[in-house]
Amino acid sequence: MVKKLAVAAVFGASIVAAWAALPTSVIAAPSGLNLIPTAEVLPKNALSLEMETPHVRGLWNGKDSVWMMTQMGLGAGIEAGIDWSPRDRKAVFNAKARLLQSGKNAVHLTAGVQGITQRCAAQPYAVATHFHSRATLHAGAMRIERATSLIAGASYLISPQCVLQVDYTSGALNSSSAGIACQISDSITVTLAHTVGNSSLCGNSTLLNVSLSCALDRSHASSASDAVRGHEELPSK
Repeated sequence: MVKKLAVAAVFGASIVAAWAALPTSVIAAPSGLNLIPTAEVLPKNALSLEMETPHVRGLWNGKDSVWMMTQMGLGAGIEAGIDWSPRDRKAVFNAKARLLQSGKNAVHLTAGVQGITQRCAAQPYAVATHFHSRATLHAGAMRIERATSLIAGASYLISPQCVLQVDYTSGALNSSSAGIACQISDSITVTLAHTVGNSSLCGNSTLLNVSLSCALDRSHASSASDAVRGHEELPSK
């Protein structure tokens, strides 16, 4: 317990220090909904390997790239990942830590940083998640472009394999999305979402994500496929 509190304190201090966010907004992908991170954290030794494009139409005309993404649960409520764009030759790092977990059907609180690149274009955030039956609610704040943006979202389990999810980010680059995530096997999940840029700086697009989940430790095999991006609520098979 003391070790976990010490880890949380150190990580929380690093989040506070990074709150003076640096200017560039980039893609980064901790576990979460379509666009925003949530308070869920991958279990220890759970690994998620993913391919994602934020603009499906761009794949056909060569104007957009596919991101290769990795997320891993490090234990002690900590998750980290590296995303890579082969076309742009850009690597993006993210990490988050659970600060509070007050029961399965209560509130979880997590702090993290996404969008970390060589230019230090970091986006620190804090988000809370509340579980209620088949629905899950998420709310928090993120530092983007030297301004604080509110983030909010919700998901609803419509079947043992599929969950509907919506989210919203406020601010100058505000956007919203609605989509569905379906677990098509024990280890493969597909997410398709329509994103809407609610300002003149953001356009509309269709996001596609395909994730492969596995457990490096057999004792976590049943939970590895349940905690991938955007669909932590999917139950174990």
